[in-house]
Amino acid sequence: MIFVKLAVVAWILFFIVRFFVASQISNIERLSIALNGEMKMTPGRVILFLIFLAAVGLTVASIIWFLFFSGVI
Repeated sequence: MIFVKLAVVAWILFFIVRFFVASQISNIERLSIALNGEMKMTPGRVILFLIFLAAVGLTVASIIWFLFFSGVI
């Protein structure tokens, strides 16, 4: 059950960090991303990526726990 709670917290944290990272992108950087397809990896984006990986991993762990250890199957 702890995996489910941690997954929910991780997703909430992901959306909060995503809001702050997206608010820091300037119009020039948006245009550069649209034209070149390249973006700079800032520390905020690295943290956002790590939180995303943690949220996805905890979601998978929650699904496995639910399917195999909760008595559903």
